Amino acid sequence: IVEKNGRVVLHNPLIEKDGRYEMDFSDLEKKLVEPDVKLFILCNPHNPSGRSWSKEELTTLGELCLKHGVTVVSDEIHSDLMLNGLNHTPFASLSPEFADISITCIAPSKTFNLAGLQASAIIIPDKAKRTAFAKVMQRQGLHSLNTFAIAAIEAAYSKGEPWLDQLIPYIERNMEEVRRFLAEELPEVRMMEPDASYLAWLDCRKLGLSDQDIKRLLLHKGKLILEPGPKYGPGGEGFVRMNVGCSLSVVKDGLRRLKTAFRKRSG
Repeated sequence: IVEKNGRVVLHNPLIEKDGRYEMDFSDLEKKLVEPDVKLFILCNPHNPSGRSWSKEELTTLGELCLKHGVTVVSDEIHSDLMLNGLNHTPFASLSPEFADISITCIAPSKTFNLAGLQASAIIIPDKAKRTAFAKVMQRQGLHSLNTFAIAAIEAAYSKGEPWLDQLIPYIERNMEEVRRFLAEELPEVRMMEPDASYLAWLDCRKLGLSDQDIKRLLLHKGKLILEPGPKYGPGGEGFVRMNVGCSLSVVKDGLRRLKTAFRKRSG
């Protein structure tokens, strides 16, 4: 989408350290100094790894973007799905200056399973940016959410807390099942520990397989389709993304299929 709008993508690859991702601020600043760089896309919590960025990390990011006049689009669609008692830090909440350079994207679609209604909200504190954004949307013929989406988003955010209170422990249980199964049945595959969301980022690099071989074995041997890691950019090679936002029985079935796909490799 970025390239189809006549823009150029610069990648700021994450650093993997002790089984978790960290931002590479040194690489980021080298790219932010480029005069044509105007926009930074932040995923908080991160998709696909489930990493929740700390206040310190977000502050460093914000200071760099503020220094170089770069606007931050913060995708916070998974922010309602924090796991294990962790709290989410919205980027724009850290300071008025950060809020002025921020465009925050949220939606009930992941939390309340409403993706089909295309219900979302974009929060733009700065009036000039908000006005410019609205003009572009209007040129596309997009003026508002559809009626069903408006009703759903209001209901989700005003009356959906009981659902969320039950959902979070269920996702945590599903994640624990993935963790246990891999440790006992498929130790060559490791899950990167998520802070949020129902997405399990599985590291298959120890299997010694190419991404094409991983895809082939999953599909033809395991009868299982998972999102391929390279879809998420440089650094995704050797990974797959598994959605565990479903019933526990489906998760268990998927894990059995995963083992079937890699059985000979796992011993």
